[in-house]
Amino acid sequence: LIFGIFLPFTFVFVKNQVNNKITGVSDISKLTNTPYLGEISHNDKNATLIVGENTNTSAAELFRLMRFNIVYQTSGRSNKVILVTSGKQGEGKTFFTINIAASLALAGHKVICLSFDLRAPRLSRNLNLKSKKGITDYILDKNTTIAEITTDNPEIEGFSTIGSGQILPNAGELMTHPRVGVLIEELKRSYDFILIDSAPVGKVADAYGLAPYIDTTVFLIRQDYSSKTEVKILDDIYKNQKLNYPMAVLNDTNAKNKYGYGDLAG
Repeated sequence: LIFGIFLPFTFVFVKNQVNNKITGVSDISKLTNTPYLGEISHNDKNATLIVGENTNTSAAELFRLMRFNIVYQTSGRSNKVILVTSGKQGEGKTFFTINIAASLALAGHKVICLSFDLRAPRLSRNLNLKSKKGITDYILDKNTTIAEITTDNPEIEGFSTIGSGQILPNAGELMTHPRVGVLIEELKRSYDFILIDSAPVGKVADAYGLAPYIDTTVFLIRQDYSSKTEVKILDDIYKNQKLNYPMAVLNDTNAKNKYGYGDLAG
């Protein structure tokens, strides 16, 4: 009888010890005191851009809630430049960057996304934008203008992007180039928000080179994919102030079921 009582508890305990994946918000709160920004539900669609003017899916609504949280939690201080990163590839940082930018643009803000993951860029490709000169070209060629590297999104007014440009072997060194600061300062004069899709901080140090220019950091954690190691990286960033105002986002959840609504329209 005693064995039968304790066997299930033992099984659950061992399972939790072996499982190193993040299974929910409670796992994040146990590992870090970093402010929690919100969650994004699983995306059933193949398209990357899921936020549109007439889109009322549960995922799109959660991005609108996230937009409100970003504005609310950063009220009273400058919040023009937002860095989006994660612990490793595949946690959804490009997906988040694109859709939070679209949500901000639909609210009347002028927004630009920068593809600063110079080693493995995905921003322009995921938006099906034609390749052109980008960030690396601007950094290395003083004659390249911002207008030459900027592409407006044809679907959403006020939403622009700048691609990564040619892929170069010295991506880490380019992050600390003076032209990066020139680029961001120029963009701040023309845009309300600058979203930076950066490389994962758990793999390379590229994103840390952008620290002097950013106001807020969003760290993506993917449910049942990200490990507790990634959250410990975030906790180190938060405790040691390696990046300004870090906040956690849990991606790929079943939030639409939890909140009791599915696709409403569109």
